[in-house]
Amino acid sequence: MDQRELYLKQLEEKWEHLTITNDIMFGMVMENEQICLELIQPSLPELNIKAISRITPQKQITGPISARTVRFDVFVRDEE
Repeated sequence: MDQRELYLKQLEEKWEHLTITNDIMFGMVMENEQICLELIQPSLPELNIKAISRITPQKQITGPISARTVRFDVFVRDEE
């Protein structure tokens, strides 16, 4: 096996072991409206979410200079 084949095999193995806890995979999953909806609905059943119109994974909220920055994994807004 040459270097290129070995490198590709290692990349494939890394890809196969990625989970949603990986930052890159999380972003990819959350940017898909259908998958995002399927994950959020059971997590927040009291909101009765029917659709997702805009997805912003890892939204950063910055307050006043003295305040800490907050980063939401998923930022969701309902009709209310």
